[in-house]
Amino acid sequence: MIRVVLDTSVLVSAVISPQGPNAQLFDLITAGKAMPCLSDVLLDEYHRVFSCRHLQHLDPSRITQLRDLLEAASVRVQPRHRLEISSHDDDNRVYECAEAAGADYIVTENTKHFKQPHGKTQIVNARQLLKLLAPWQEKAQCFGFGTMSYGLRIFQALGIDASDFGVGTGQCLAQHLRTAIARPDDAEADAVAGRQHVGRGDGAGQTAGHFADEDPARSHIVAV
Repeated sequence: MIRVVLDTSVLVSAVISPQGPNAQLFDLITAGKAMPCLSDVLLDEYHRVFSCRHLQHLDPSRITQLRDLLEAASVRVQPRHRLEISSHDDDNRVYECAEAAGADYIVTENTKHFKQPHGKTQIVNARQLLKLLAPWQEKAQCFGFGTMSYGLRIFQALGIDASDFGVGTGQCLAQHLRTAIARPDDAEADAVAGRQHVGRGDGAGQTAGHFADEDPARSHIVAV
């Protein structure tokens, strides 16, 4: 299972656009194909980012569900020292989490702030990670027993009734997750996503760049 650290831009984009590529990353997490890694500082940022004024309109229940999913599925790490890789200090906390976890990828929609890899950790956006895992996605119409068990543990931690998700049902856990957290106004969310920015740092006016499903031509993979 690959280990990933999700920048706040991924979480915010997933809240705004339930059918977009960032939301699809949560399918991979539920399927047991990606293990999110968290530090206490990064978890605090997952909470703090939604206090920004320009994000106050977002559905609080969806925010809670996605954030709780990350907490339930994650491996918690404690960075041992501070890094100074990015010129944006908050982004260095993401690098520190990735280093402590031995993460394979930092996933972000703000690749301009994550300009270089660190150790084994590569920088990708959501579309790029989904493309890297596409061979598995094409083959797997539904998840195997081991993956199903992993997903069930996540649902149980979230307090979702998963009693009918047994192996014999032939149901994909990711679809149930999407159904559980999706909102009917996806088109509106996608429109909002195109013009929103994430505030980072202590000031709500500080901009972290476009976070919602950017044109892949504007993004790049930083190879090790």
